[in-house]
Amino acid sequence: MGLLYPVEPGPRANHMAEAEAALGGLTPEEKFLYNMHLTNLHGRGRLEQPDGSVSSLIQMSFEGPGGKTYNIPTLWGGRQLPPDEAIARARKIGLDKFPSYASGDEAEARYQQLHDYLAKDTGDMIRGGRPAVDEWPRGLLDIPNGWNP
Repeated sequence: MGLLYPVEPGPRANHMAEAEAALGGLTPEEKFLYNMHLTNLHGRGRLEQPDGSVSSLIQMSFEGPGGKTYNIPTLWGGRQLPPDEAIARARKIGLDKFPSYASGDEAEARYQQLHDYLAKDTGDMIRGGRPAVDEWPRGLLDIPNGWNP
């Protein structure tokens, strides 16, 4: 699976390739989660917090089939969902799309590594100005069935 979100110069540029190089590669599932962040960040899915900060991916971990720990988003359509609703959304899309790990500690450690690059994307977007929702380039993403940001 290639990049779902094109890397382009300017306010929509991202740090996924940098993360991939620094972290020894990203799995397709980690890229999928990263692309969800980019979609939220530059589209309608981001959440602007009362303190002025911007959230584009609020993740949670849960134990799923086979004892694997999955990292999934709780931020959908600009709204933070309760855990049971976030898990239901992830199941509807397919847990195989999301990163899974052998333990909760491993899942959390990996998310923290990725978070540094997500934060860089967010900082770049804020410094470049928030694009209008109407500027979002429609049709560029391979949106999975059941995903409704």
